[in-house]
Amino acid sequence: MSNSEFSFHGILFDMDGLLIDSERLSYESFCSTASAYDVSVTMEDYRQMIGLNHVTGLGILRGILPASLDPVAFKNEWLLAYRALFADDVPVKDGAYQLLAHLHAINMPVAVATSSSGSRARITLEKAGLWQFIQHLTGG
Repeated sequence: MSNSEFSFHGILFDMDGLLIDSERLSYESFCSTASAYDVSVTMEDYRQMIGLNHVTGLGILRGILPASLDPVAFKNEWLLAYRALFADDVPVKDGAYQLLAHLHAINMPVAVATSSSGSRARITLEKAGLWQFIQHLTGG
């Protein structure tokens, strides 16, 4: 297939882990929250929850945590720890800014779909300096 046979009308990106280097910080905050409760967690525990909506993630978390620990309270503390890591800076994945800027320069529409809430995703993309390149956002 030659390049002339490809026709794109827009490009859809995921946000966390692709445009934003958030998975590393999410894992760090997951581990630190678990440690505060003297609970041992693994990367495999964390991986089970990547890309899931809040309700589904809580169900998985309920299976990971001891029965004595409220998964909603844990998740709330985890989110606070995670958001604190983003207080000053949102880490952008290498090449993401350059790619989005190039797509913008050639008038290629860009959309982002994420399991994060739409309002939280927009704030994150704004802080990262990427929102200017996004024409549409769908949050979970």
